[in-house]
Amino acid sequence: MDTLTRSSRISYCCAFGATAFLVYVILLEHRFAIQYDGPIALKSLIAVLSMFVYGMVFFPVFASLALATALSYLLGSLYTWMFLVVDVYKLTECSFTVEARAILFVRAIPSLLCLGYLSISMPIRFVLACWNRRFFLSSEDETPPFESLDDIKESFQGKHVRKLLRKPEVKAKKVGAVNIIKSVFSNKVYELLYHRKRGFRYPSRLISVMFIAGCVIYVLTVELLVQVIQYIDLAETFIETQLQALGFDDEDEDYPVDPDQIPPSLQIGLLIAQVLYGRLEFFLSFSICGFFCVQL
Repeated sequence: MDTLTRSSRISYCCAFGATAFLVYVILLEHRFAIQYDGPIALKSLIAVLSMFVYGMVFFPVFASLALATALSYLLGSLYTWMFLVVDVYKLTECSFTVEARAILFVRAIPSLLCLGYLSISMPIRFVLACWNRRFFLSSEDETPPFESLDDIKESFQGKHVRKLLRKPEVKAKKVGAVNIIKSVFSNKVYELLYHRKRGFRYPSRLISVMFIAGCVIYVLTVELLVQVIQYIDLAETFIETQLQALGFDDEDEDYPVDPDQIPPSLQIGLLIAQVLYGRLEFFLSFSICGFFCVQL
């Protein structure tokens, strides 16, 4: 498998992203491939070995992308369809509440999107491979297309080399304090913003690493927010129980106890719990939307 290739980059990203959920399973749920009850110091080694073992499950997907033949794409399509059906069945089969099912779905969004993309792209690649009559032979066995000197010069790599060898242009210095401030500010803004260069494509290795890091961060963020929200719910329940013990009931219009008699600590705790709960729900939805925007 050529990890520096600039073709099939998104497919490689999705193939690696489908395995990123295994990192969550290994690290947080301690589902190791080897049952180990020995010293805790060796659990890290067992976790690394488990990652290799679980990663081999997705080897046929990477092999089908690397071979780039009609037969490999057909087998890869069947393989990804099987994984997608199993994941969807797990989300719909279990008898959970609506909240628990929503949490499971949010956790599995990256894996489902990756498998969904592969389930669509693999059949398309299979049709294209059949159209190009690449049934059993890899594209690497074919004669590469001839590139002339003009084609090399007009490519992104050729333009980049020509730019490095060309003498840089001397820019006129700005005169005046206002012009200097504008120039410095515009240059800083230009450096911070990303500018897409025509013809440039990142290699699949770099994009896959960035995508996996984003998936792992997303899954860990969702898990952290779920745990924090559960603790806030427990705190809010405890505060409401204490308020009811004092005679304060939200369902009654006339409170048997004057609100001024409620301890200030309980009032502040209830207010903080409600505010944090709303903030975390907003942050969870915002992080999910941000994840999709970054991937697009």
